[in-house]
Amino acid sequence: MNFYATVWGFHDRKPESFLRLVKESGYKGIETSVPTWSKLNIELRQLLDYYELQLVAQVAIPWNAPSMHFDEYKSLYQRKLAELEELMPIFVNAQTGKDYFTFDQNCELLEMAAEWSERSGITLVHETHRGKFSFAPFATQPYLEKYPELRLAGDFSHWACVCESWLHDQSEALKLAFSRTDHLHLRVGHRHGPQVVDPFLPENEEALRVHMEWWSQVLHLKGQNLTLTPEFGPAPYMAQVPFTGQPLADQWELNLKMKEAVSMLPLSDLKRTNSEKTLQ
Repeated sequence: MNFYATVWGFHDRKPESFLRLVKESGYKGIETSVPTWSKLNIELRQLLDYYELQLVAQVAIPWNAPSMHFDEYKSLYQRKLAELEELMPIFVNAQTGKDYFTFDQNCELLEMAAEWSERSGITLVHETHRGKFSFAPFATQPYLEKYPELRLAGDFSHWACVCESWLHDQSEALKLAFSRTDHLHLRVGHRHGPQVVDPFLPENEEALRVHMEWWSQVLHLKGQNLTLTPEFGPAPYMAQVPFTGQPLADQWELNLKMKEAVSMLPLSDLKRTNSEKTLQ
């Protein structure tokens, strides 16, 4: 398994010291949205090469950006893809489309992304994410059926939150999504939010078990070539103490602990999980 460290929540760290920490912690590389200024892109590429770290580049239209019409969104999405090419990421993880775009509009974006990937030679996967074309299993299924080559980055915490369930009633859509997943975000959500405070607390035992079962099925299908990013995030994903803003858990340590927990699952054991029973 190849683990990547999220840069989300650590943008205030000096790049060199952060990348050194990433290397010392046993990660293969980083996953991050990237700067849009060439000078910073060049510096990032040089530091990654120095520490022998790989880059998973993210494409995301800011969640707090004003709602935009389709043509405006498409233009921005296309520009963000073009900006990534000089960084030579091992692949791109894109948050694509909008839940309020029509099926045909989201298809237009998916086809544009596929054309860019073929032209640039850079693999692209699409993240399962609230607010995007892939906001829920049932909503993602028609796109997967239309495009057999469509590949996913599975962040299933979003789906638990959107559907307010452990998705037992969407087993066929889940099976299809798992079979198309090449990259995982390891974050444990719950039925009313995308992130528990600490997945290893007793009160989150059920949530952790369900997510581990989902990830195990993907691992069983994909094997050791799967890439994974532990992605517990900062506020507003991370709960805070009222008035002080103090986070209730240490984001970096949570991700390290999740990395360790998942890395301890040998493939021979994955075959004995309850995942397949859950999805029958």
